[in-house]
Amino acid sequence: MKKNITPKSHAVSIKIIEIKKIRHYEKDYTQYGLKAKDIKKPTVNIGMRLSFDKKIGAVTIVFVPRFFYPETENELFGIEFQYKFKIFNMKRFAVSENEWRIPDVIMLNLFSIVISGTRGMLAALNTTPEYRNIYLPVLSREQILSLAQQK
Repeated sequence: MKKNITPKSHAVSIKIIEIKKIRHYEKDYTQYGLKAKDIKKPTVNIGMRLSFDKKIGAVTIVFVPRFFYPETENELFGIEFQYKFKIFNMKRFAVSENEWRIPDVIMLNLFSIVISGTRGMLAALNTTPEYRNIYLPVLSREQILSLAQQK
């Protein structure tokens, strides 16, 4: 049985229109005098940038997780990916000519896609065996929204 969760007048359709790897890198941890056992639990610094294209009704999210050895802050590896989403009828979220208020639930869905995609890209791109066993942590709703609101 098919159920409509959202009335058509309130439905939002989203399409991924671009996924682009900007950068991926891995540094040799032995250059810091580290051994494989030393890098089991690195710290992660996550950056995110948002932009909007009013002409085509698109949201672009650039997601940048960087992994560090916690005691010395030596950078181990990182990735930077850009995801562009077309939001159909985005103009209904316009507050003014250059400002939109997209509901948190929609933005959380976009961020979830970005984070999941980045996890997959790290699994596919990392070639150092020790780095293949390190994962992007699960982020709470509050952490995701906090990242999005940072300038």
